[in-house]
Amino acid sequence: MEDERGASTLRQAEAAGLAVPFVPWSAIEPDFLARWDQGQHLAVFGPNGTGKSHFAFTVAEDRVALRGASCVILANKPRDKSLSSLAAKGWRRIAEWPPGYEERLGRRVILWPRYPGPSNPRANRRVFMRALDGIMREGNWLVVLDEARYWVEQMGLRTQLDEMWTASRSNGITLVAGAQGPSWINTAMREELQWGAFFRPQHRERAMDVADITGDRRLWPVLMGLRRHEFILGQLRTDTYVRTRLPKPSAPAGSAEPKADSPSPPR
Repeated sequence: MEDERGASTLRQAEAAGLAVPFVPWSAIEPDFLARWDQGQHLAVFGPNGTGKSHFAFTVAEDRVALRGASCVILANKPRDKSLSSLAAKGWRRIAEWPPGYEERLGRRVILWPRYPGPSNPRANRRVFMRALDGIMREGNWLVVLDEARYWVEQMGLRTQLDEMWTASRSNGITLVAGAQGPSWINTAMREELQWGAFFRPQHRERAMDVADITGDRRLWPVLMGLRRHEFILGQLRTDTYVRTRLPKPSAPAGSAEPKADSPSPPR
């Protein structure tokens, strides 16, 4: 039934003059990583469970491996299987910024302080503010934010993230921001957005909101026609779009949450 609905909406898109070809991820990823320059931001949109976090973490890890980038993932959760899986693969978990010498050598860092509890989620706000300030001063970091709306609203980092999004390109800072919808992106941020990964929205209205980000509303039926875990990868400045799908994520190596590394003194 899902495949029939997807085929129907894709036919609507083709009738409107917009056909988005399917390209295997193994074929498109090398070209994407080569074209995705440092300082170009990537927004990832999709409901929970569609694979947007898996995509964000995958491209971050591959960018480190293939282009020598230094990456930090910001996390403020009590536990997260995907992040624990990355830690089992060698990502270094730290509780304070900046990372120490050994953490920098690996170029893969998760800033993940102890979760303070639902009664005071902003207790770690200063930790992340220091990190964003430090990243902006240093430059040349890839920063991954899962659920960007959470960081803007619950963590109260609207000003800091707006500034980083609009002013960090000259510092070689790239942001990868995941969210269920585009409501947290203001007009200035849209103008700086170079790349987008769009998973199937939950309903037509959200699909049209996401299509507005691209500047081409003809994309909404393509979005509604995506199959499970498929997504559209787009270069927004050139209006170039393909449909693709990542391989299934491997199971986490262990169920135990890794302990945070001891904070290293500034160097």
